[in-house]
Amino acid sequence: MAVYALSGLLVACGGVIMTAWLGVAAPTAADDYELDIITAAVIGGTSLFGGAGSVFGVVLGALLMQVVRTGMVLLGLPTYLQIGAIGMMIMLMVLIDNVRRRRLSECREIGRMSRTRRRHSVTSAVLRRMTQCRRRDDYISG
Repeated sequence: MAVYALSGLLVACGGVIMTAWLGVAAPTAADDYELDIITAAVIGGTSLFGGAGSVFGVVLGALLMQVVRTGMVLLGLPTYLQIGAIGMMIMLMVLIDNVRRRRLSECREIGRMSRTRRRHSVTSAVLRRMTQCRRRDDYISG
């Protein structure tokens, strides 16, 4: 319950700041910010498939998102290309997250297999993959 109250308080603060910045309380002043917010969260490391991200990562993602958006404005790109570029960034981050999650699950499976290698013969390909997982620090024995 406290999380929702804090969220409402922060949204109210954001509304007051935006009203002070614009000089008018327009109900459509924050339209089209949803894509920027989702992009900042995904760039910051929050997975769209569930899981947890960090506040620090999301803040860094928001800073990177604003730098990219400002750069596109300074280059004079049309709005539709800016939105397309942001969409491509989301797709790229989701692809990277998907690959990372797949490799992590493979390393977990290999970790389970390594506990049973005394009973079963382990192929050289599996041993090579175990070494790669340990090198990447993705090896989780759980």
